[in-house]
Amino acid sequence: MNSTTRRFRYDPTADDVVEVFDDPPSSSTVGLVQGYSESKPGKSIGMSVHPSQIPEMNELVRAHGIKGVTFDSSKRDNCQITSRKGRRELMKVLGYFDADGGYGDG
Repeated sequence: MNSTTRRFRYDPTADDVVEVFDDPPSSSTVGLVQGYSESKPGKSIGMSVHPSQIPEMNELVRAHGIKGVTFDSSKRDNCQITSRKGRRELMKVLGYFDADGGYGDG
């Protein structure tokens, strides 16, 4: 949001539309990337596979010792990622390249 953007909301107590003034983001949080976690995994449609290939892909992940990546047949985007390292390792095994990755994403 740039400095010229103005935001408004309805305030029921004033029965009027009021301007919203947000605090500017602190410099310590600008540019940080949200990481993957067990509770909030990343999902990849690009690395997802046909449902018939899920057991094969889970075996490939186990065979290469990759942690933090699973394939879940209950979801359309069935590649579930909970680790940036695991994502990087799987992409290397599959021969994928992430042109949008950050430092260390390989």
